[in-house]
Amino acid sequence: MWLGKLVGAYMNETEIVLGHAPYEKQPGFLNKLIRYENFMAAIQCFGYAKAGIPYMGVGRNLSYSKKLFKGFKGFDKAKDLPTGDDDLLVNATATRKNTEVCIDKDAFVYTRAETTFAAWLNQKRRHLRSGFKYRFYHVVLLFLFSLSLFLLYTMPVYLLAKGTMPLVVAGVLGGVLLLKLLTTFTIYRKLGEADLITISPLLDIAYTVYLLIIFFLILLKPKKSWT
Repeated sequence: MWLGKLVGAYMNETEIVLGHAPYEKQPGFLNKLIRYENFMAAIQCFGYAKAGIPYMGVGRNLSYSKKLFKGFKGFDKAKDLPTGDDDLLVNATATRKNTEVCIDKDAFVYTRAETTFAAWLNQKRRHLRSGFKYRFYHVVLLFLFSLSLFLLYTMPVYLLAKGTMPLVVAGVLGGVLLLKLLTTFTIYRKLGEADLITISPLLDIAYTVYLLIIFFLILLKPKKSWT
């Protein structure tokens, strides 16, 4: 079923198919945060691909043609990286014409999430290092997304601290969050994360804090390790 759905997404010019790889649902807030982070990554991955600027793929659920793989010389360009070879292959070769997405629920590939915050951060730190080798405009787009999220929560705090019309500030922030929820409501269901909708504002704040933490962790000198 999974393979049939993934292969079925191939069109005449398709060389890459991006699939969805959600995490299994487990009790606890950490599991919800991990799934929310993965959900946000999926929105960006599929959204940019649909907009004609694909930039990444998740190796757990990714398909590419043998011709493309050989033409790129396999994973030679990422042989010194402990993770991210699949990311860099997609980033270097994906185009508007040769990339399709497959978000059929029968094609989802589930993975068990980390159970501690430290282990999850360490995992993400290793995975996200490959992002520094993305094409420049991809890095800029991803940076602007993170910056916009950071400003969404810090600017209201700054304005309220300055005594700037608290009702207006609260109204604008509430309106933005409501609009964000309305525009993503269907996507939560399509990607199998409907249970996150009710606490999505809280998860969004936690996700913003996570982005700050992981940014500083990525800047630290990496370990010479594949574990």
